[in-house]
Amino acid sequence: MTSSLRRWLRLYLESYCARFVQILDLTRSSATGFYGIGGHAVDGDEPESERTAERIQQYGFRSRPRPSSRVVALAINGGAGNNVIVATDTPGTGPQSQADGDVELFSEHGQRLQMNSDKHLRIDAPAPSDVIVNGGTAKVSRVGDTSFSGELEAECQQDMSMPPILTVTIRYRSNDPASAYFLIPKKLLEFKVPGGTAVTPAAGGTESV
Repeated sequence: MTSSLRRWLRLYLESYCARFVQILDLTRSSATGFYGIGGHAVDGDEPESERTAERIQQYGFRSRPRPSSRVVALAINGGAGNNVIVATDTPGTGPQSQADGDVELFSEHGQRLQMNSDKHLRIDAPAPSDVIVNGGTAKVSRVGDTSFSGELEAECQQDMSMPPILTVTIRYRSNDPASAYFLIPKKLLEFKVPGGTAVTPAAGGTESV
């Protein structure tokens, strides 16, 4: 075989095999698994056109990258009309500073689930959004967090005895219709009356001194 024939055969095989695996742009997203991809159907000299490709994902995980994402497409049996997407990426999204071994689930909307080298599991949603569990409407609290919704009432009374006696009454009325009054967490409200005596509301929402 002459050198010119070998060169021609090598170029032909490279050109032919390039049709099997291509990096292309996603032109149309889909909820059913059949996406649109842009590229040359047969020859690189031909105008680009949109083709349909099936995206095969792992069981138990689904994502839907937006158009303009980059994809790796395989042409099954070399056929331009029989494409399968095996990898996707949306440039500019996702973590940019992972350490070796880190794993993160994320979306371009800002939600993140991180499993990093510090061995913590972090779940986060961008403010003012919340992490919702079992379809609930209340926020998920963390250890040490204190939150409530309602109205706080305070009443002060002082008699004219000697020495004077100051009476402070604090009431917290919850917005929860199932309970007229809400238990005020200890140390949530603390103040000092004349003389330096610390006052903290007790169970039931009131404290008098």
